[in-house]
Amino acid sequence: MSHFDEALKCAERALVLLGDLNQVRNPADLRQVVAGGQRELECVIREISDGLDEQRRLATGERDGKVRSDALSTSKATARTIAVKSGSQRAAVLLALYHRGDLSDFEIQEILGLSPSSERPRRGELVDAGFVRPVLNGEGGGVTKRHNGSDWQLWQLTDDGASVASGLTGAAAPAPRDSTQPQVLF
Repeated sequence: MSHFDEALKCAERALVLLGDLNQVRNPADLRQVVAGGQRELECVIREISDGLDEQRRLATGERDGKVRSDALSTSKATARTIAVKSGSQRAAVLLALYHRGDLSDFEIQEILGLSPSSERPRRGELVDAGFVRPVLNGEGGGVTKRHNGSDWQLWQLTDDGASVASGLTGAAAPAPRDSTQPQVLF
């Protein structure tokens, strides 16, 4: 059950308690009804707050990040989650795939004006976080596109990646498509 469903249940219980106020005659019962109503309203606030925190985590894409094996424990703790923040290179790569569909690293670099040494690590972080995956053909092999005489792997968003990207744009996530069928980009 979601936090918002639980908040609704708490609000319904508070409403029932407030309805009882008309029937309460003695001060001890009145205090008891008021205290119960306060507890239920606190439950509403707590559940809505937790639900909004969960939505923020989904929107920013907090996922496990990369860390060197010999890194300090404080660095490892910091890298346990990565966030896809609006305006970041990760967000730019994610949004390029969201708006343009399946792209190669070459195309992402061209579209965003990023150097290969900036784009590939960001795309790799998104792959590691489960937001981006290689486009595969029906036999499980990777789908490639030719640029400047070389074959380049095509990349696509996962459902989680589409959800994070839609959170960055405020739009609904597109319906997942069949990854075995190549997509026409231009």
